[in-house]
Amino acid sequence: MRSLDALVAGDDGVAVLELSPEDSRQWLGALNDLRLAIGSRLDITAEDDTDLLYRLPDEDPRKPMVMAYLWLGGLQETLVTTLMG
Repeated sequence: MRSLDALVAGDDGVAVLELSPEDSRQWLGALNDLRLAIGSRLDITAEDDTDLLYRLPDEDPRKPMVMAYLWLGGLQETLVTTLMG
C-alpha cells in the first residue's frame, strides 16, 4: 500500500487518515525515515541535542527543518500511543 492511499475525504472535505494496524506500521517506518534524514541534516546525534532545537532563534535558517523534525516526532508519538490503545 502506498502511504497516501490511506487518505480519504471526510464529510466536511477535510482529509482523514484511516489506517489498519499494518498501515500504521508502514507509516511509522516512513515517519522514522523522514526524522532520521532531517536529524542527520541537523547534525542531531543524541537525544540531548533536541533540547537545543527548542531554543533555536526564529532567524536561524534551520528553523523550518527543526519544526518539521519536531512535528514528525509528535506525529510518531501520537501514532504509537493510538496503536498501544
